Amino acid sequence: MATLLLGAAGAAVGGAIGGTVFGIGAAAIGKAVGASIGRAIDQRLLSALAPATKQEGPRLETLDVMTSEEGAPLFSLNGRVAIAGEVIWAAKLKEVVKTSTQKVGSGKRKQKVEKTEYSYFASFAVSLGEGQLSGFGRIWANGELLDITDLLSDGRLRFYPGSETQTTDPLILAIEGSAPAYRGTAYILFEDLPLADFNNAVPQIKVEVFGQSGEMEQLVKGVNIIPGSTEWGYMPEVVHKQELNNQGEVVQQEADNAARYSGVSDWTVSLNHMETVLPEANTVSLVVAWFGTDLRAGLCEIEPRIEDREKSTSVPWGASGLTKETANEVSQTSDERPAFGSTPADIAVISAIRDLRARGKRVLLYPFVMMDVTDSQALPDPSGDGVQGAYPWRGRIAPRNGEGVGTEIAAFMGTAAPSDFTAAENAVTYSGPAEWRFRRFILHLAHLASVAGGVDAFLIGTEMRGLSMAPSEPGVYPFVSALKTLAADVRTILPTSLISYGADWSEYHSHQDGDDLRFHLDPLWSDPNIDFVGIDNYLPISDWRPGTSHLDYDPVRGHTSPYSLDYLKGNIEGGEYWDWYYQSDADRAAQIRTPIEDLAYGEPWVYRQKAVRDWQSYTHHERLSGIRETPSTDWVAGSKPVWFTELGCPAVTFGANQPNVFYAPKSSESFLPWFSVGVRDDFMQRQYLRASLEWWRDNGGTAVSIDDVQIWCWDARPWPEFPLQTSLWSDGPDWFSGHWLNGRAGAAPAAEAIERRLTGYHGLSDSDLNLSACFGQADGYPASAPIGFRDFLQPLEVGLALQSHEAGGRVLVESRGAAITVPEVQESWFIDVENGPLFTAKRGALEDVASTAIVRFLDGLGNYERVSTRAIIGAGREGGTSTAESPLVMDFNSGTMAAEHLLRVAADGRESLSFRLPRSSTRIRPGVVVPVRLGDEAVRPMMIERVVEGETKTIEARSYNYGSFAPTGNLTRPALSRRVRGSSAVIARILDVPVLPGSIAEEWDSLVAFHSDPWPQGIVWAIGSDDTTGFADSGDAPVRSAIGETTSALAAGGSHTWQEVTVTVRLNSGVLTSAAAADVLNNSNGLAIEHAAGWEVVQFRDAELIGHREWRLSGLLRGRLGTDGVVSNSALPSGATVVALDTALQPLGLASSEVGLQRYVRFGPVDLDVSKHDVRPHVGQAAGRRPYAPCHLRLLESNSDTVLTWVRRTRTDGEADWRDEVTDVPLGEASERYAVEVISGDTLVHTTEVTEPNFTYTAAQAASDGVPTPFTMRVAMISETYGPGMWASIEVT
Repeated sequence: MATLLLGAAGAAVGGAIGGTVFGIGAAAIGKAVGASIGRAIDQRLLSALAPATKQEGPRLETLDVMTSEEGAPLFSLNGRVAIAGEVIWAAKLKEVVKTSTQKVGSGKRKQKVEKTEYSYFASFAVSLGEGQLSGFGRIWANGELLDITDLLSDGRLRFYPGSETQTTDPLILAIEGSAPAYRGTAYILFEDLPLADFNNAVPQIKVEVFGQSGEMEQLVKGVNIIPGSTEWGYMPEVVHKQELNNQGEVVQQEADNAARYSGVSDWTVSLNHMETVLPEANTVSLVVAWFGTDLRAGLCEIEPRIEDREKSTSVPWGASGLTKETANEVSQTSDERPAFGSTPADIAVISAIRDLRARGKRVLLYPFVMMDVTDSQALPDPSGDGVQGAYPWRGRIAPRNGEGVGTEIAAFMGTAAPSDFTAAENAVTYSGPAEWRFRRFILHLAHLASVAGGVDAFLIGTEMRGLSMAPSEPGVYPFVSALKTLAADVRTILPTSLISYGADWSEYHSHQDGDDLRFHLDPLWSDPNIDFVGIDNYLPISDWRPGTSHLDYDPVRGHTSPYSLDYLKGNIEGGEYWDWYYQSDADRAAQIRTPIEDLAYGEPWVYRQKAVRDWQSYTHHERLSGIRETPSTDWVAGSKPVWFTELGCPAVTFGANQPNVFYAPKSSESFLPWFSVGVRDDFMQRQYLRASLEWWRDNGGTAVSIDDVQIWCWDARPWPEFPLQTSLWSDGPDWFSGHWLNGRAGAAPAAEAIERRLTGYHGLSDSDLNLSACFGQADGYPASAPIGFRDFLQPLEVGLALQSHEAGGRVLVESRGAAITVPEVQESWFIDVENGPLFTAKRGALEDVASTAIVRFLDGLGNYERVSTRAIIGAGREGGTSTAESPLVMDFNSGTMAAEHLLRVAADGRESLSFRLPRSSTRIRPGVVVPVRLGDEAVRPMMIERVVEGETKTIEARSYNYGSFAPTGNLTRPALSRRVRGSSAVIARILDVPVLPGSIAEEWDSLVAFHSDPWPQGIVWAIGSDDTTGFADSGDAPVRSAIGETTSALAAGGSHTWQEVTVTVRLNSGVLTSAAAADVLNNSNGLAIEHAAGWEVVQFRDAELIGHREWRLSGLLRGRLGTDGVVSNSALPSGATVVALDTALQPLGLASSEVGLQRYVRFGPVDLDVSKHDVRPHVGQAAGRRPYAPCHLRLLESNSDTVLTWVRRTRTDGEADWRDEVTDVPLGEASERYAVEVISGDTLVHTTEVTEPNFTYTAAQAASDGVPTPFTMRVAMISETYGPGMWASIEVT
């Protein structure tokens, strides 16, 4: 069977099961869904199951379009959905008027234009469905994800869950005076939503909401937070990765831990999500990883590592004294990507603990050793046999074969002591031995916990099975002793915290070596510094196989599916590791089970790994050579509770068979559970957790409380960005069949949704229902309230392969794939009726079955757009397509499975059989599978579809294939494209340069250039006379400028002519290209380069790209536009600021009266609150008014007098004298005046003012001034508005 993915199909179309949809039955697909009622039942049940009088409702038509309609029905929301809703309240649009003055044109055509801008803001409320909802997630406006950072921080986005006690929103109350609270209706209110991005119209709003889910969500009392190796993933504040220039300014910036919103960290988004879907999860186990380097204990170092040394962040990374420069990098996988994230920065761990405590959580700090070992290292295995696998489990760390166990353990532990650490407000420093060993790891984390204000519980290690079970001599376990010492040391640091060790499920109980069984961890468990027994519980609670011919398939007990809660619960203290075990893989394959028993002493719990309660409740007597020791160990029966420091199940088929394994191809530990085909199965995880938690809740007694169970795992990375954004997180694909609760908790299990519908809308009670075999879940199901139960049920029947019947006066909804098989029926048992056949058998042609099934649904792993999957029967079938429109929220995997199931059931159900049986055939009812033998033919399984009772039972059945419901799919959608957000870091350069050709700037004004990467929507700036208040908006920059720096020295001097020298520059953005000499002379290729004395304007002819954003420039024209006076006589060192002179430059907006006064410029992204903008002082120099330096200075001697002559230059229309009949350039000033100075050494000895371009310095004046030769004369033109301009000098010898 081939499976094809179709793209998004756009908005919702049609009803839930309309048109070609539900015609699936008798038409092309066959009777794949639904069944008839068997006999008369209570009228309430009849009305619940009866077909609706109207099957087309508003379920899908209003999901994607926000409307405002009187009397529109509210949706009943199950699981996670996205709703457009109804506008239930709106205020008048708020209009904000902003008037500014803008200069346009240049030269004599320059003029001021008054610009008035109108901004609009909307306040409105949108209903989301019937209350009470758990919370909301993402919000889309006109189909684009809305960044709600500012709305949240300003309190302008408020969610009301629809409780019966919610109060009226204060904004509505303030505007309306008297207003309803909309109790029972969930809604979200936007206050002052800016409409500029939506063409000044209220956008279509779609909100991700979390409705009612299932029992599992209420049972989860604690979670393990991972990934453990995440540089800033645990940081509640946003940290940016950034590129800095030589001045330490941010050239490029991107949030390192904010994948969804620009100003909300991944940690905050993820924790908020967790609190929404797991409202009872009050304990959080924070997993913090350091990296192990070798499975050989004596050689294993444990150290913090980093992912990328070159990455710079706004908060410097540091862990246990290491920095980015000194820490080792993690290894890389075959695709040259880091194998892990970084060890969390110390400050991130401290901040996470504080945030969890502020949220009211009970915090457990969980140290995790990740083994960063690669295949290419080929490190010898501790056993001496073979090499270590890639990225192995820490439980495989063990003493080297042939080395002393005690020596190996001592080396592994190290010698760090509590006194080697010093705690400060936000840091922990270490001054002990220069080693990276286990004790340093644990003691460092303990000190971090102390600095954070303490934790409720602390683990001194986890799953070190290969060490704890390594005796130095019979009965002596050095690692256990070392853990006792370590626990005592941690107690001195965390005196009020509960302390324990997290043992693996195969480790906590005992150590068996031949006929010897020792309770090797009892010295630790009984130690006074240990407060509870920690177990990472991954004990299997199923042994399921495909098909029905295996030992656990038991239709008599109702065990027809691995999802059966009774079956799973029965294996918590039963089945493997309780009643029996497999001696080998061959025995497992053949289901040859060896009983677990203790015939000699009647204590089978001693050999039962699952006997957690017995182990906790009894004294422990070791068995040496099979003989029970009379004295007990130090363990006091029932003295300490058991915590499950981990409990989890992979979301994969048959996950309960082997819940400890995970599929991660990079690791040598990557496995699928026994007999699993590897298909994603979220419902398997749900049932495992629900069965486990319900059983321990009801049976844990004083041994285990589910308040002390932490579920593995919840990820601090936000869902669905993780797992979809694989460019950020390479382990994203592992999520699909992994242990993660993100994206799974908060779903819509069918049984709970159906139960709520029948009891809440149709007046039934739990006793009227049988949902024990109703398996499966959707991600979400938005159902319109005023529809009948049949209409409500149909999407679940199609999407999850359910069927409904009446049985024993109760509504029975069950999974078709878990149908109970009753004993065989033979043709000889059929009852013959006069003038009628003994039975009627029909077989439909395969060609009558549709070859293609298309299921359209809402994509819950994306943005809830309507998408399609298509399943096609293999070659040889004729055409025909059946389509199912579903309101369910699913992913491609679930949608594909639904489509393939429809085709399989139709193709396999082409045979029908009608016959009669005696009324005594009580086990025959609709929905069961009966093996039927006709004559000598082979038995054929038939599903009973209809039973009519009279003198006999008239039965209609259809052929059934168990394989029709086999797991299939494993399709995933492509990764979501990442949304590029503008940076909040802005580089600003304020230039005092001459008036540039074509510029609209006033001659007294400065120019401003901005750089930000990624570029935000624009940069705005304001000017004030104070650095905190009184700012007046001045302008906005729609595009960024090309700003950079020189990377080589710039030679001194050389103006007015082509200089065949070179300089290299690096720009933060933009491109430099060569230009013809004539184009350069016509004002192309201009740069401003900053000197100590001001900005030099330079032009270049040739540009050669020599590196990343770096060019070598040659063919230079220096000192352009009169800036030759800023050039010194020595080379300009590298690192000088460079700004490209192009149209991206903007006038700063200074008034002429502000020249020479200190002003403050506030600037930042247009979409960033101005309180977060940068402020920079600036004194405008009015360089545009500055006269150019005179040129062609000449010295003449006349009667011992020194005569200085020069040629004036102009800053206005300097090429006028090239035109016909123009003999000189315009003066450009009110009058012609010059300042002349005589300087001897460094002393000004003579100054004067002249009105002509010459000055005579007489011999008498020189004598009077006492000026010997040589001396310097300099001259500058005087402007009435600027004063003396640029100086030109000449030396007199």
